[in-house]
Amino acid sequence: MKYHLIAAAILVSLLTACATDNTVSSYATGDDTAAVKQGRNRSVAQLSESELRQHRRQRSNAVEELALDTVKRRAKTEEVQDTLNTANRALETVNGVIGTIRNLRWGF
Repeated sequence: MKYHLIAAAILVSLLTACATDNTVSSYATGDDTAAVKQGRNRSVAQLSESELRQHRRQRSNAVEELALDTVKRRAKTEEVQDTLNTANRALETVNGVIGTIRNLRWGF
C-alpha cells in the first residue's frame, strides 16, 4: 500500500513537471525569443566586421598552435617508443643468446 502511494506521488509530480509552461521544450519561444532578439539589436552587443575578422584569426591561430603542440607531443611519444622498442629488441637478443648457451650446455 505504501509503495502504491509513493509511485502515485512520483507519477503525479512527473506529469506536473512535464505539463508546466516553463519546460525545456518551450525554451526561446514567445517572450524569450523577443528578449533574445532585443538583446541582439543593442549596439553594445554588435561587433564590427574588423572585430569579427580579428576573432576569426585568433581562433585559427589558436587551432594552429594546438595542432602544432599535438604534433610535437606525438613526435616525442614516438621517439620514446622507438627507444623502448630498441631496448626491448636488445634484451630479446641477449635472452636468446643466453637461452642458446644454456641449451648447448645441456646438450654436451
